[in-house]
Formats: sequence, structure tokens, C-alpha cells
Amino acid sequence: MKTRVQQREDSRQRIVDAAISTFSEFGYHGGSTREIAARSGLNQGLVTYHFQTKDELWRAAADHIFARVRQAQADRLKVIAVEGAHEQSRGLIRDYVRVAAAYPELFRLMVEE
Repeated sequence: MKTRVQQREDSRQRIVDAAISTFSEFGYHGGSTREIAARSGLNQGLVTYHFQTKDELWRAAADHIFARVRQAQADRLKVIAVEGAHEQSRGLIRDYVRVAAAYPELFRLMVEE
């Protein structure tokens, strides 16, 4: 059984994940907190409990997706240290393509904004 803190974090994460997909699909102005609530499977009241404004929610979504990208880059930098320059370049390009494929929301968010 989950604790209240775990339930709160799960709800918050569901909202952020729904916000990422909503904002990447509709942009900031086209995405609504009602749509985000529907996609998260939670009610509107929980969305506003966790995020008082749409701007706050957008920032949390952007922070979350950029954190994923930073982690992927950090993982790559650990490997780069032992490779030659040619392999480093190939690896960076390969990783960029992998990140783009893994997180299409990031690029949609950037294009929308």
C-alpha cells in the first residue's frame, strides 16, 4: 500500500506526464488544464492543487523533459571520456537521434514555443 506522500508524488507525475503530451500536441495556449486532467485520469481539482497556474504546470513539464535530456547527456559523457574524437562525434550524433526518438515531446515543445 502506498503512503500519502507516494500517492501525492504519483499524482503529480501523472499530471506532469499528461502536461508534456498535451503541451507538445497543442502548444501552451492550445493545451488546457482540463485536457491535462482528463489525460492524467485525475480531476481538475488535483491539477490545481499541485499546480496553481498553467504557467507553473508548463514549467514543471519543461523541467521534467529537460531533466531527461540532461541525464541522457550525462550518461553519454561518461562513455565519451574513453573514446577517440571520431567515435565521440559519431556517438554524440547517435545519441542526439536516440533522444529525439525517445522524447519527441521535447522537440514538439520547442517548435510550439
